[in-house]
Amino acid sequence: MFEFNTSYVMRTEFDWTAFEIYLRAERGLSDVSAQKAIELLATFEKSDYDKPLTEVNLSALQKGLYTASERYSPNSINLVKNTLRHWIRFVRDVDDLSDVTKESTFLDRLKRILGRSSEYDSVFAQRIERMLKSTTSTPRQMDGREERLEIIDIVELIKASRSAKWKALLAFSWDTAFRPGEIVSINYEDIFHRGAEWSVRVKREKSGDYQQHDIMTWLSHMWFIPYYENHPTKTGPLFPTRTGERMTVHALGQNISDRGRRSDKKLYAYTIRKSAATWWERTGLLPTSSIRARLGHTQQSRTFEKHYLALFHEDYTEDVVRAQGRFVPGRQEYHQRYCISCDSINPPEDDPSISLLGKSPDTCIRCDKPLINLE
Repeated sequence: MFEFNTSYVMRTEFDWTAFEIYLRAERGLSDVSAQKAIELLATFEKSDYDKPLTEVNLSALQKGLYTASERYSPNSINLVKNTLRHWIRFVRDVDDLSDVTKESTFLDRLKRILGRSSEYDSVFAQRIERMLKSTTSTPRQMDGREERLEIIDIVELIKASRSAKWKALLAFSWDTAFRPGEIVSINYEDIFHRGAEWSVRVKREKSGDYQQHDIMTWLSHMWFIPYYENHPTKTGPLFPTRTGERMTVHALGQNISDRGRRSDKKLYAYTIRKSAATWWERTGLLPTSSIRARLGHTQQSRTFEKHYLALFHEDYTEDVVRAQGRFVPGRQEYHQRYCISCDSINPPEDDPSISLLGKSPDTCIRCDKPLINLE
């Protein structure tokens, strides 16, 4: 007559305003965190959960979380799970998930009599708790504890890689500074080029918006573009696994961590992203406003300054000496060069990477033809 083995019907209408107040007042979330939690839950309901938001269904939750995991990083999935835990507490008006099945209405008592065993309440609560407490993570370190790579470091990592795919992926990561989840979500069809202009379309992990950014450094011209031109499938994931499937965020982060360990460096999932952004600022390659745009941050955000940009000891020393009125030569800006023969971008002639690659500073790194000064 009734089927209540895996689900509970909640209130018929979800009160977003009340839920936001609940998150701030009862669960201690900040205004920003509460708003983010609501956005995540709304996206989960729209894209991944095939039942009304006011209904908790174990199989639907499992299916929805599995579907969402294909689009989000493990860290984002953890945020979704935490939000779901708050949501279930809110709609059932309980402080503990173990009380999520308490009978509060005559209908609840009727359902218990007609459709459930006496042990079902505790079993259901345990399953909910276990599902939403399970977390996964990519290798990641607290801000300020991980290394910041220079361009010579990333070139060494690329040269130490044996496959063209990983050479291209590392170069592409440094060039774009996309989040790990954004990198693995990009398809072959998301790359556009016309002559010397190359760009990539990316779906931002935090906002869900699509953006298009130009490829801008010589590393991508050296390793990524040749890989793209000889892509194994010409369709599907840009960086597929050996079996042709989409790489997971965890696998990407673990691989980067392993490569760092082999080269005696502490690398984590976000190290390349943070290092590239710091390097752009230090070399004057991009102003801060453009760095925020490329990272997918709003112009009001200060995440780059607070969590990405690293102050090196030599920066502070030079600033103090300069403040004393003593002469300190400023850091030379990073001016890349353009090859008109093959439409490739080249490093500055004094970049130490040139000698590491065994190239001449006067010739193109791709076609080996002389570089012409266009000034």
